[in-house]
Amino acid sequence: MEIERLRMAADGEMQKMMIEVLLSTGCRVTELVNIRIDEIQKDEITVHGKGEKDGKVYLNAKAELAVQVYLAKRRDENPYLLPGAKNMRERKEMDRKESRKNWWMDRNNTTEGHITTSAVESTMRTIADRAEVEQANPQKFRRTCATLALRRGMPIAQVSRMLGHEEVGTTQIYLDLKEEDLKRSHEKYVV
Repeated sequence: MEIERLRMAADGEMQKMMIEVLLSTGCRVTELVNIRIDEIQKDEITVHGKGEKDGKVYLNAKAELAVQVYLAKRRDENPYLLPGAKNMRERKEMDRKESRKNWWMDRNNTTEGHITTSAVESTMRTIADRAEVEQANPQKFRRTCATLALRRGMPIAQVSRMLGHEEVGTTQIYLDLKEEDLKRSHEKYVV
């Protein structure tokens, strides 16, 4: 229910795309901001993880469509999925809400480089406040992606690899499994 409330609270194509990519890939916020458009191949994205390790993450249909819709409206030459933004306080026309949510559609508002991690975190907090969801930060999206994948039957070793963890034990820290999950699994797997 919280995921759907966040989706409904997203304001504009960029915010919708950010939510869908985070939910689909489980990528870190630093990986998200460093994604270059040329690293997106349909439903695959090359991300640059911790320790200068590159990996692949995958987009589900919702995320792939959200990326396509967002990119179709971009008018700048910035190579990053999330372009850097000029200081919006200096731009008087940005006082209108419609202009603020779609700032990235005007090439005059973008800069070289990518958006900051703190800007993504702030955007997620704003969406969460609108949706009345507690702690919807990028890390929680990562945990949610991992937990849902595991609940749907993805082996923990694959979840670990998807998150870019070297140790399965690290992945176990991320998971939010409840007693009812254990009971359902027991009923399914233990004779």
